[in-house]
Amino acid sequence: MLQKLSLSKKFEIMAYFEMGIKQKEIAKKFLISQSTAFKIKQKLIKQDNMKEKQVLIDLYYLLALIYLI
Repeated sequence: MLQKLSLSKKFEIMAYFEMGIKQKEIAKKFLISQSTAFKIKQKLIKQDNMKEKQVLIDLYYLLALIYLI
């Protein structure tokens, strides 16, 4: 089911999660199962974690450059 959703629908669902709307309500609104809504939520969390890791890597790189100067 996750592959059948359009990209715009996935972004809309992610926006609802970011606003704090509950998984059950999102599933009902978009006529998807709660497990599909959960998978989208997990994907959102994974993307956020990757962004945080990238920020830390960039920060460490910057600190290393400052230390070398």
